[in-house]
Amino acid sequence: MTKSLRKVYGKKFPYIPCELKNYSSGKDPFGNPQKSWFILYYAWSIEEKKLVRKRYSKNLNLLSNPEERLRFCQAKMDEIDLMLKEGATAEKKENNVDNSTSRFEKKTVIEAFADIIKIKEDTLKLNSYKPFRSVKNVFIPWLESTNKELLLRKLETPTIIDFLLFLLTEKKLTKNSDKIGVTNRTRNNYLNTIINIINEIMARDRRIFKENPAESIPLLNVSKKGNAAYSPQQMRKIKNAALNSGMEQYLLFISFIYYLCARPDEIYEMKVGQIEVPQQRVFIPSSDAKNNEGDHVDIFPPLMEIIKKSGILQYSSTDFIFSSKGTPGEKRCNSKYFWSRNVKILKEIGLYHSKKEYTLYSFKHSGACNLYLSGVDVLDIQRHLRHKSLQQTMDYLRDLDLFRKKDHFSKVQAF
Repeated sequence: MTKSLRKVYGKKFPYIPCELKNYSSGKDPFGNPQKSWFILYYAWSIEEKKLVRKRYSKNLNLLSNPEERLRFCQAKMDEIDLMLKEGATAEKKENNVDNSTSRFEKKTVIEAFADIIKIKEDTLKLNSYKPFRSVKNVFIPWLESTNKELLLRKLETPTIIDFLLFLLTEKKLTKNSDKIGVTNRTRNNYLNTIINIINEIMARDRRIFKENPAESIPLLNVSKKGNAAYSPQQMRKIKNAALNSGMEQYLLFISFIYYLCARPDEIYEMKVGQIEVPQQRVFIPSSDAKNNEGDHVDIFPPLMEIIKKSGILQYSSTDFIFSSKGTPGEKRCNSKYFWSRNVKILKEIGLYHSKKEYTLYSFKHSGACNLYLSGVDVLDIQRHLRHKSLQQTMDYLRDLDLFRKKDHFSKVQAF
């Protein structure tokens, strides 16, 4: 997300596709990493009532390999183009957060956190906003009952630790439940969100804290038990059950997850225009990605055939692929739409009360298993999963128990 564009989209404005340029000459920079590159685009200015010229170059010139740099630039260009098509406009200069940083000096913790959370509410999609909403609904009320007038600049590590202990030992799980205490994972999620909020404050006013008072608090151990991958036999049962029940849209949804190795939330948010048929890929913008970085994901031939047969390419590029109508539409379906259909299928084939945890997310893991067991190079798997490092991919595959499933040593020849 570029800081010179507003994240809140309104009506459509004149649009010009962005271009990749070279700082020194303005000519095509492809294949020449020795020159500094930049993305040229035009955004509508509400104040000036015209398109204004903008440049974006952040992190573009960190990659020395021409192919890697070009791929990164193309992903960023697609992200900017998508924002502009949906009505993003040039940001007002007076709204620059750096111009209002002095206000944090006299704010209480409650006021400062509320400011940042409001920004998140206005700019993030629902799933990304949920952790901030939790802090709003739990941390702020807790602080109101313990130290309502605490100034932001007086916030220290012990106060945050006290709140985390409250979560573990005193917080009711629900209003009507007698159960007390959240899990270590939930406690860690609250801590990470508080760290995020304080970092946002520090970015706006570095005079408040020398160091983030929450970053020194360690995370608690969490069990690695998670969503299990479906076996090939189970995948066939799911497919047959879906076809027999006339659930073609559900089958299309899980196919996107499986072949793209994408999170269900990313598929819920996907629009027809993100499918790039000539390049055989889809674009996942930073606003939907877990790592907050936009990138392309290859479309394998089986998925491309499914996409073409589904007829979704005939719809508007701004339509969500999955709506409650059963076809692409202007409004995406809610997050429980395919969850309930998946539960129905799992019950039908006897996997719903299994000892293993099977969910929509399991299709992502199943897709990764398919890649590895099909002999795809681990570096290609890393790229397809959009992992930042090879070690992240190795850990992911190890958690899926794949290194024991592929019997390398059976092929070792005797001498």
